[in-house]
Amino acid sequence: MGGLSQNKGNSERIKPDEIVKSLFSVSGKVLINMMNSLFKENYAMETLER
Repeated sequence: MGGLSQNKGNSERIKPDEIVKSLFSVSGKVLINMMNSLFKENYAMETLER
């Protein structure tokens, strides 16, 4: 179902905490673009803190 392995013995399985960590380690521009795409928003790049 969904193409992801549900086998707990699979060492290559991506863990949810790794996904969250990787989301916050990307640049602000990438994160804004992703949020705009996923949630059909239009956040401006100027909203990023410098």
